[in-house]
Amino acid sequence: MVSITCRLVVAISLWSPFIGAQVVIPAPNGTYTVALSILELKNPDSIQPYAPEVEVPALMLSVFYPTHDEETVKRPYMDTDTAIFEDLSQAQQSGLDSKPGTFQKLSMQLAANGSKVAQPEGDGGWPILVFGCALGTSRLFYSALLSQVASTGYVVVAYDTPYDTDIVVYPNGENITASETVTAALDTTNATAVEHFLIADVNVRAQDASFIVTSFNNNSFAASVIPGCSSCLNTTHVGYFGHSIGGSAGATLLLNDTRIAGAVNMDGAVTGHVVSQGLDRPFMLMAVSGQTRDGKLANVTNWAAFWSNLRGPSFDLIVNDAAHYTYSDLPLVLDLLGIFPTNETVLDSLELTSMNGTRAHHIVTTYIVTFFDWLLKNGSDYMLKNTNLDFPEVSLDLGDTEAFSNGTVIGVVNGTVISKPGSGSSGDENAATPTSTRSQSAWVVVFLIVLSLIISE
Repeated sequence: MVSITCRLVVAISLWSPFIGAQVVIPAPNGTYTVALSILELKNPDSIQPYAPEVEVPALMLSVFYPTHDEETVKRPYMDTDTAIFEDLSQAQQSGLDSKPGTFQKLSMQLAANGSKVAQPEGDGGWPILVFGCALGTSRLFYSALLSQVASTGYVVVAYDTPYDTDIVVYPNGENITASETVTAALDTTNATAVEHFLIADVNVRAQDASFIVTSFNNNSFAASVIPGCSSCLNTTHVGYFGHSIGGSAGATLLLNDTRIAGAVNMDGAVTGHVVSQGLDRPFMLMAVSGQTRDGKLANVTNWAAFWSNLRGPSFDLIVNDAAHYTYSDLPLVLDLLGIFPTNETVLDSLELTSMNGTRAHHIVTTYIVTFFDWLLKNGSDYMLKNTNLDFPEVSLDLGDTEAFSNGTVIGVVNGTVISKPGSGSSGDENAATPTSTRSQSAWVVVFLIVLSLIISE
């Protein structure tokens, strides 16, 4: 799915869709029903470096939010143009048996358009989670995952970045396909050129994510997107998660934007200044089988170097028998469509394994929600630091999970202490910083050693 081509769009009109029986994705099973708003958002300060000419293309957003409206309706999983495009794309590039109309069959069970947002659980407003997609992959291929996360009490905002996504379709019917510049950058064997491309792309994605947070900080804008939202969002402690290069952008975003309380990187390399500068705030890495920090791709992912510079709570999860696109809806929707690739060549091309799609969906969403519940809702991090019999597929490689043992301070950015919601202001002079916490712990250890020597004498 990482392969991108512009030629596919020419063939859309020739790909006559045949739609069979509708396939309904199971409704999210969290506390809340989920509603969805789709909109375009233009960042006037962002110049897309891969556009064929200088322009400011609009981002496309999917906003999933919790509602008390229990009645659901069926909504298309993808718009028609994207579905036709993906049918052809998967058939040509991956050898998948995606006949015309395959992805158009899919629908989701969501609250009706215009459903009002539920009242926030606390005084601080609903926590926002921003989501970034993999290179060449539509945000729509994550809708089931994102709606499940939203059903547990989050407003989740996913965004497509034009020209590095295979296709972005706008409400007026226009679309933008991937730039040939992006395709050429990925096809080269010049590692330096690829690195420069990735850094530029990550920077643009991080800037766009910051702009999204700023936009939702405007109450009028938020109310226009989320019906019934009157100062209903917490835009000072925001979470970010992303897949592949979308996960990479999370590290850069966390470095540059103090409103981001923590981030999750689902199987993405880390690139840019953040590798050497590291982070003070929580970060979780979710990897796949055989993909360890110091494994065979360590020089490509930069995980080992990045990990050594993390100064905040850090978690590393490995989902065994998983592959790169296990961190998307693809395993789930293929299972629901009755498409079960067994050919290893096709599986490798799709970057999937034979893991059951429903199971993969459950594992990924459970650990994402656990991380953000701990980060933004004062939930427990026990599951992130201990093996769980309910998830034998997951192994843990822990980092500095005890750096902030007081449970309130999240980190320090440019001298500003970042605290969990409800734990006091970010500038609280009495809050323990990472340095003071570790220093106190060190003196306690020294004291105990000296005391033991005195007693032994």
